[in-house]
Amino acid sequence: MDNSVKLTSNKSFLSFFSVKLLGAFNDSFIQAGFLAFVTYALLNTPEHSQTLVYLASGLFMIPVFLFSALAGELSDKYDKAKLLRNLKIFEICIAVIIAVSYFNSSEAGMLLGMFLTGVEASFFTPIRLSIVPFITGKDKLITANSALESGSYITKFAGTIAGIIAGASINVYFPVILILLSSLGFIAAKNIASQEPADASTVVHKMFIQSTWSNLKYARHSKQVYLSLLGLAGAWCVTVTFMIQLSQIANNIFVNGLGKEILSPLFLGPFCLGIGAGAAVASKVYKEESINAFLPVSAVIEAILMIYFTFVLFFQSPLEYGSDKIDTFDQGVDFVTSYLSSFSGINMLVTIFLITFFAAMFIVPVTSYLQEKSPDEIRTRIMSANNITAALFSVISSVIGIACTAVFGAQNGLSLMSAIIAFVCLVGALLTVGILPVPMVRAAVRKVLEIVYHARCEGLENFKSREGKRTLIIANHTSFLDGVLLWTYLHDNISYAVDTGIASRWYFKPLLSMAKYYPIDSTNPMAIRSLIKEIDNGNIPAIFPEGRITTTGTLMKIYSGTAVIADKADAEILPVIIEGSQYSSFSYFGSKFRHKPRSRILVKVMPAIRFSVPEQYTGKARAQKASDLMYNLMARMKVEASIMTNNTLFGSFIDTCKTLSTSKKILEDHNRKPITSKSLFVKSMALGSYFKNSENENYVGLLLPNSAAGVVTFMALQACGKIPCMLNFSTGAKNLVACCGAVPLRVVYTSRTFIEKGGFSALTDALAESGITVKYLEDLQGKISTFTKVSALFSLLKPYRSYQKLCGGQKNSDAPAVILFTSGSEGLPKGVVLSHRNIETNIVQLQAVLPFSMLDSVFNSMPMFHSFGLTAGTLLPLITGMKVFMYPSPLHYKNVPLLVYDTNSTAIFGTDTFLRGYAEYAHPYDMYAVRFVVSGGEKLKEETVNLWNDKFGIRILEGYGATETAPVISVNTNMHYKRNTAGCPLPGIETRLEPIPGISEGGRLWVRGDNVMMGYLRADNPGVIDPPADKWYDTGDIATIDENNFIHIQGRAKRFAKIAGEMVSLTQVETALNKMYPDNPLAVVSVPDAKKGEQLMLFIAGGEASRSEIKEYFKSQGISELAIPKYIQVVESIPLNGTGKIDYLKVKSEALKLIGEEA
Repeated sequence: MDNSVKLTSNKSFLSFFSVKLLGAFNDSFIQAGFLAFVTYALLNTPEHSQTLVYLASGLFMIPVFLFSALAGELSDKYDKAKLLRNLKIFEICIAVIIAVSYFNSSEAGMLLGMFLTGVEASFFTPIRLSIVPFITGKDKLITANSALESGSYITKFAGTIAGIIAGASINVYFPVILILLSSLGFIAAKNIASQEPADASTVVHKMFIQSTWSNLKYARHSKQVYLSLLGLAGAWCVTVTFMIQLSQIANNIFVNGLGKEILSPLFLGPFCLGIGAGAAVASKVYKEESINAFLPVSAVIEAILMIYFTFVLFFQSPLEYGSDKIDTFDQGVDFVTSYLSSFSGINMLVTIFLITFFAAMFIVPVTSYLQEKSPDEIRTRIMSANNITAALFSVISSVIGIACTAVFGAQNGLSLMSAIIAFVCLVGALLTVGILPVPMVRAAVRKVLEIVYHARCEGLENFKSREGKRTLIIANHTSFLDGVLLWTYLHDNISYAVDTGIASRWYFKPLLSMAKYYPIDSTNPMAIRSLIKEIDNGNIPAIFPEGRITTTGTLMKIYSGTAVIADKADAEILPVIIEGSQYSSFSYFGSKFRHKPRSRILVKVMPAIRFSVPEQYTGKARAQKASDLMYNLMARMKVEASIMTNNTLFGSFIDTCKTLSTSKKILEDHNRKPITSKSLFVKSMALGSYFKNSENENYVGLLLPNSAAGVVTFMALQACGKIPCMLNFSTGAKNLVACCGAVPLRVVYTSRTFIEKGGFSALTDALAESGITVKYLEDLQGKISTFTKVSALFSLLKPYRSYQKLCGGQKNSDAPAVILFTSGSEGLPKGVVLSHRNIETNIVQLQAVLPFSMLDSVFNSMPMFHSFGLTAGTLLPLITGMKVFMYPSPLHYKNVPLLVYDTNSTAIFGTDTFLRGYAEYAHPYDMYAVRFVVSGGEKLKEETVNLWNDKFGIRILEGYGATETAPVISVNTNMHYKRNTAGCPLPGIETRLEPIPGISEGGRLWVRGDNVMMGYLRADNPGVIDPPADKWYDTGDIATIDENNFIHIQGRAKRFAKIAGEMVSLTQVETALNKMYPDNPLAVVSVPDAKKGEQLMLFIAGGEASRSEIKEYFKSQGISELAIPKYIQVVESIPLNGTGKIDYLKVKSEALKLIGEEA
């Protein structure tokens, strides 16, 4: 049976639901008809009719006691659906017997019918309770039981009304309805899908009465099952007894029982509606959890209400009505109106409703809990044990009720029974707490976590699917709350490895007593074996591979011992990622904040995966490899678990604003006017409202330097759902116009001050000549109304809703977020379309391996039109809560170090060229606060690495990427670092090397991941996105990947020359020459050669170069003579583009001119 479908689409459940509702109507119809029959049709005295009612109740329950064991055995052995159909045929036979007895006014025959109805119920109830989990699955038990109970009691009410009306006098309606409904129940049962027998080997005892007693042993299957069974049986006994009382209470409200035939159904109305409403509310209160702290509370409230009801009955004086009898319909309406207008009437109905409401709030979750905790193969027998226990309680209740009536009279007897029911409710509350104090405490803790930390758990189905399978849970360790979070959400099926030192401390023992744990000595080599033994014993251990609580807010190193456990356990790994608790007061990292961020905790259970270490690793090497693989696994899981990647950029910024304190400064530029996160949000909303109303174009060009205004404009476009196109002001007018044509763009925003001071008027003139409207931010100051500004301020009250309204509900994370453009260093620029998911995935990937935090401050001089400057330098800090200082130019080598020092910046991003320039002009103490220096955009030279290390004691982390990958593909980290490499691929990025003829080592590097662009926009096909095939992106670089997963870039595929049939890397030639001439900028390009196909030309600035020196040096380094440049050209400077890269198009063009070729 497919249990994944919704209940409303589950044909078997709908059929069973119909069977249950028809059966509930029929049972109530029979019982109410019997009540009306003995009370009205036979005209018995109140005492005699009350005795008959209690007797009928006992006869109804005795078969349940006698035959439930047989029902359980048969149901576990055979197809439950088939048994249900046979049971409905038996119900039709009962309906015939009752109909004949009814026509003959036979008390004995009707009592026989009640007995047989009890026989049918004794089989139906355990089948009903056990078949539901098979039909719906355990994850839908609360919802299914709520629907069944609420629906049943609504039809019970209808059946009661119909039964009283039809049974009050001898007529044809009662038997016809009875037989018709029984037949409809049989038809509905035929549509229930067949069920596999739970245990075909079950022995059906012939001495079934004797087996009733032995069947009770299944109630002792576990403490949970036993106590919940007692609580449920008691609750049903209380509910049934209370329902029986109501018909007798009606006889004592008015003098001489006046109006009892009206009051009986009137009382049963709130009774049934209370059950139905309580069952419906239970599905919301308990959701997918069967037990929480409200369970005993509901029993206590029910007990208090029953005590109150006892006093109401005891002090109830018979009311008088203006007439001696009620003969007409109008008199009946007047009677009901008169009663309901009195305090006594309203009080009675409201009390009945509330009692049954809280009874249902108790019954539904306990039923679901019993079903959930009962093993499939004996579930029906446990349910039959529950039936037997409930029957025993009901029989005892009937005997007590008859005795109370005989000794104390009708009214006082009812009052005493109400008091007894109240006592039973209190006992039920105590039993509920005893079901396990742990679920109660767990539910209370969960509620506290939800209130204080907005905690929630996702992916719980992945944990539930591991039941009975060899599993090891691994989780990142962010705070002291982590163990509590796992215990709260993953329930009691897991055990915890607890250090012996902690386990021995007295103040931890009360907490540990509520969980499965085993003390483990981390210094003992046998500890690994003992943990693996836990898995062998069927337990699911949970471990924290980091071995300590993080102090950085992100992943720390993985201890090899925990990784070895995963390697040797022969179990699948179930990763659990905990986010948000690192900002709480229970974390080491959170204690670093003067103003603590608001914690929003997410516990995400990921799908299980197989963890394995290649067989070639042994000994210490295997342990280290296991540690590395475990780290990579957890980093990848952090990326996959992040909810940020499903959000938009502005949506994630709003989430950050909610986390940050209101005074947190998040943005600053050279004007030195800091902007808080809330202020940035308001400014973005105000300007976004202007763009929304004034710009019809979806694509808007931005020609702006790094500044606070540029960031606000970018975020404003994000807020209103428009797509900013970041234009490179250093690319030249021709390329700029080509970029605009590829989109195509109709409007560009810039700054008049920037254009005038930067001397870029030629760019704006070229845009205007191409029909593109140029607008200036300075002109917008007077165009944004006061109303718009005030509205933006009020949007702080409902930020996400305001954002949704402004952007028109466009929240698709896979929609375009920004358009960047390739540098044009090797051809005409192309538009690169990056989605929200592309950028946010790359941010999450960086966060997973580099310990950035809200405590960091980023200095960004990389322009926002550059992917590195946009994602890493701007959006990473804004979306993660770091402060960012925007500086307009990376070429100010003297100013940048001074501002880094003055702003206490802890992170810098830049290319090799820029970083080297900063280091040459900086004072050794200017970088005192810097924790991270990340390079990208071009190869990091050895000289730059040494300079930073010697002067500042800082290790530059070299990265590698492309605009098309948003941009970072790989990066060296403090944990995984290797000089002269591009680092390891970020988590979630796949790589492959495509062989290239003529290149023996390495291949063309292809990458795939959620950070890979949506596609290109090309000038020859404007506005049409050309996506990469199967999300694989060709980097165009030749690379090797070593056994530790570090990427070694050999050079661009286009940066290879074929000389005399051999492939020569121009990048490697440049690297060698840079070592010879470290103080001279240089570039190497290939030019045509008649003899060898191609030759190399060296351009060098600031000095001379000798071919003979190069030849001698290359020989000493073992470099082929083919790599020696044939031509050497001394120039004043090497042309660079706006991002600091060498402009090889210009270099190549100049080379071709020098040898007389046409460029």
